[in-house]
Amino acid sequence: MTEDILTELNHEGLREEFFKYTRRAFEMLPVMDKPGILDIGCGSGGPTIELSRLSDGEIIGIDINKSLLEKMQSKMEKAGLSERVKLKAISLYNTNFPDGKFDILWEEGVLHLLDRKRFLSQCNRLLKPSGYLVMFETIKWMKKNMKKIISFNFRVVDKFLLP
Repeated sequence: MTEDILTELNHEGLREEFFKYTRRAFEMLPVMDKPGILDIGCGSGGPTIELSRLSDGEIIGIDINKSLLEKMQSKMEKAGLSERVKLKAISLYNTNFPDGKFDILWEEGVLHLLDRKRFLSQCNRLLKPSGYLVMFETIKWMKKNMKKIISFNFRVVDKFLLP
C-alpha cells in the first residue's frame, strides 16, 4: 500500500526537487578532503546519492527499512557508486561504528521521528570533535528542541528555511 501511494505521488520526482536544498546545505560546510559521511535514515537514497556527487568521501547510509535499501542498492549500482557508498540495515541506536568516526552526520526529516535524547547522544558519540550535524527539520520542531540540541554541545553554525 505505501509503495502504491509513493508511486502515485511521484515520490522520487518530488524528492529530486529537494536536492537543491541538499546541495545548498552541503555547500555551507567547509571544504573537506574525503569526508566520512553518515546518512541517518537514508531510505531509498536520494540524498545519499546526491551527497556522493557533492563529495569525494565515503558515505554510509543507514536505515531500518530493508526494502528501501534494496532500491537504493540498485540505484547505486546503476550510478557506479557502490565503491564509495555503503548501506547498512541498522538503527542509529544499534551501530557498532567507533566513536568519532564521521566528519558529517546527515539527516533529512528523520530526527523528529526518533527519541531526541538517544539520537543526540549517538550523534555526539559518532561525530568527530570538528564534525558537523546537518539536520532538515521543521521550524516548529527546531524551536521546541533547540535548547536540548545545545545541551548536547551542538551549536548552530548556519541555517536556512525551505520555502
